[in-house]
Amino acid sequence: EDMYQKHREHPSTPDAARLLLSVFNVTRNIKNLEKWAETFSQDPVVASGDLGEVIKEIRAARDFNRCRQMEFDKEYEKAGDCFMGYFSNFKQSKLGDRALNNAAIMYRNAKLIDKALDASETLYHERRDSPIAPQALYNVATIYKAIAAYTYAADYYEMYAENHPKHSEKLLERAISRAAAYRRALGHYDKAISAYIQYFKRFPRNKNAPLVFFEIGLIYENQKRWNEVVVHYRKYLKTYGEKAKAEHVIAAYTKIGMAYWKNKRQNKKKKAHKAFDRSIALFNEMA
Repeated sequence: EDMYQKHREHPSTPDAARLLLSVFNVTRNIKNLEKWAETFSQDPVVASGDLGEVIKEIRAARDFNRCRQMEFDKEYEKAGDCFMGYFSNFKQSKLGDRALNNAAIMYRNAKLIDKALDASETLYHERRDSPIAPQALYNVATIYKAIAAYTYAADYYEMYAENHPKHSEKLLERAISRAAAYRRALGHYDKAISAYIQYFKRFPRNKNAPLVFFEIGLIYENQKRWNEVVVHYRKYLKTYGEKAKAEHVIAAYTKIGMAYWKNKRQNKKKKAHKAFDRSIALFNEMA
């Protein structure tokens, strides 16, 4: 401040002005940031070149920064409303997607779930090309998960996996896994199988892949699709039999035996006994 006020014509004054604005920005001193940006904008000595562009951006972001100040003051609901208002008033602003994302965060902090969902969904649908739009869609699913609305959570996790498979390997794995688990728990067996198969194809080398493949058979079992149970667990044993946990191998043989036994359309009791005998032999080897 002294440099500008006492040595305004000095060649280093623009650098001092830039440093002053940076300090206010880093320390989140929004009021002084706006005050000095306004002052510098009236002075041709500093309001030119790259610094002039910085000053223009600060002034243009004034309303956005007012919302940030509410955020820093932990007035979360007011900040969320402010960011939503900013987007409504400046939809073409390059800060629009950030405003919606910040609004969603503020509402979550304020435990206003409906508003958080609305902000994230607005970001995804109205700023689809934004690099943070896929994350917003994933966040919608996670919010529904947090409030135990598992059908909606599964819907949005599946939407994320289908529309943004290259956004984040980590989030994709988590989204498919959760969708599969929720569908299975909800009794949406066909969708659960589809999700598990998608997981297995997408992450065949993941450490959880053998367990995921095993669980597909459990769904066939719940549906009493006995032929599929046999085929699936035989494939499981062929693919993972040598490296799977012993208890899973024993369970696979047992389920094959039970599937043969319960299949009333075909009399395959001998094959059932053979599978049971193999299961018992493996169990005895563990004893």
